[in-house]
Amino acid sequence: MDLVVGGGATCVCDRAPGAGRAGGARRATPAAPAAPNWDPRPWALFIVTAILVVVVVLKFRAHRRTTREDESRYTDLLRTLHGAEHLGALVALVRDGSPVGKVAAANALCILAHSDDNRKSLIASAGGIGALVALVRDGSPVGKAAAANALCFLAHSDDNRRSLIASAGGIGALVALVRDGSPQGQAAAANALGNLAYNDDNGMALIGSAGGIGALVALVRDGSPEGQVAAANALRSLVYNDDNRKASIASAGGIGALVALVRDGSPAGQAAAANALRDLAYTG
Repeated sequence: MDLVVGGGATCVCDRAPGAGRAGGARRATPAAPAAPNWDPRPWALFIVTAILVVVVVLKFRAHRRTTREDESRYTDLLRTLHGAEHLGALVALVRDGSPVGKVAAANALCILAHSDDNRKSLIASAGGIGALVALVRDGSPVGKAAAANALCFLAHSDDNRRSLIASAGGIGALVALVRDGSPQGQAAAANALGNLAYNDDNGMALIGSAGGIGALVALVRDGSPEGQVAAANALRSLVYNDDNRKASIASAGGIGALVALVRDGSPAGQAAAANALRDLAYTG
């Protein structure tokens, strides 16, 4: 350690040994702080995610715009087809077209008849019921199913159209399709018979006379899940307020088939069978 001596000269304290002398060691210079370790990966992930979000949003907006345009075109098409002359062209295709054309025309009439009583009346006026019944009777398996679906809508809630279907031989053709058709045809025909029977004593009687009860019971027992649902619903329509038809269903094995469907069917089949059994048991 250095001391302050006479004459006012000052010595630096705590000097390292040999400091200030020639050849003495120098004091070490402190190291500069290390640069931070920057990782670019989180930023890259953020940028990629942002780009993906933008792409998804743009695609969603484009899809909504396309959907609105499609709905608008579809509505315009329905307005165009509302006229009897356009419906008549479809009816003519059902009657005289190629097998593929008949299927396409029957599907178009089915869509046009859905939830529009005015178009249903126009289809009937254009001869559509007779053409569709003929397709149910003599068409290809796909054509039969398409025609039965169209008749199902035409038969809904209108006694006049139901009468026209029956007069054209539609009930017998539909019962034959329930008995011998493809799974799709059987389900479509059973649905149509259900609408023809609903709150219509004449339709119920004609379906019973045509062997419809036995065909529907067989479909409940051995049909596809869709066919079983349709057949159970049709049987429910047939038992309304008529003890003789209830007895006919029981004699045809309907109760056992419905109980088996309640036990082992699809959820929809179980519900349809339970509803039919309830109405079979109802005595009010």
